[in-house]
Amino acid sequence: MESGQIRKNPRSTLEIVFPYIAVAMIGILIVLGVLLFAKKGEDDPSLPPETEETAEPTTERETIIPTVPTPPAETEPEISAMDQLRISQLISRYYEAKMNEDADTLNYIVDTDTPFTLLDLQKEKLYKLKYDNFNVITLATDSPNFFVSYVAYDLYFIGIRTGAPSLDRFIVRKIDEYSYLIYGRQYPDSLEAFLKRTEGSGIVKSLQTEVEEKFRAACERDVDLKWLMEQLNGESEEPSGEASSAATEGTAEP
Repeated sequence: MESGQIRKNPRSTLEIVFPYIAVAMIGILIVLGVLLFAKKGEDDPSLPPETEETAEPTTERETIIPTVPTPPAETEPEISAMDQLRISQLISRYYEAKMNEDADTLNYIVDTDTPFTLLDLQKEKLYKLKYDNFNVITLATDSPNFFVSYVAYDLYFIGIRTGAPSLDRFIVRKIDEYSYLIYGRQYPDSLEAFLKRTEGSGIVKSLQTEVEEKFRAACERDVDLKWLMEQLNGESEEPSGEASSAATEGTAEP
């Protein structure tokens, strides 16, 4: 061998690398085997399914608050549009008959033990001029075929420029589909209970308050009206009704 030449390893490169390749192949085969085994376990229906861990039941009992049902709101009986119309017409007829001194019409449309007389109507006309600015509120009652109407209006007196805001209450009885009468006799017990429940509450109370405020304001503006009201109702500065103080009594006697 000549000096200066590098001596080559007599073993080939394949012989040196082969052991490493073999080890790598064995490792790959092992990994493939593990994966195939795991896949088979997932697809095998004979194996028991995995179960999720569940929380252990607690020994403490949950406190349940009972729910108390809310009672339904008390609703008033409904009134039909036709009843409202016919009752409003009946009340208009009543006031027209009063101003026309028509005792016959009043005795026909008012069911009462005390009949109207021409003399009584003429006495009223000595100081009453007219009724104006009507506002009628009619409610159905718990008593079959009975209604209650609250009538707010301005009553003008002879020689007084300012009208006196007033409030009357009428009980109306339905006779048939077309016939209604203003009822002036003893009320049924159920009707009396209804009147006590509705007086001074809801829409009735609002109307009463409105009339009282308007009446006081009218008396403040017109001293002549105030003086006349004191003469008719004593010293009370309350709205006058047809025959009594509607603000205090809440009733108009037919």
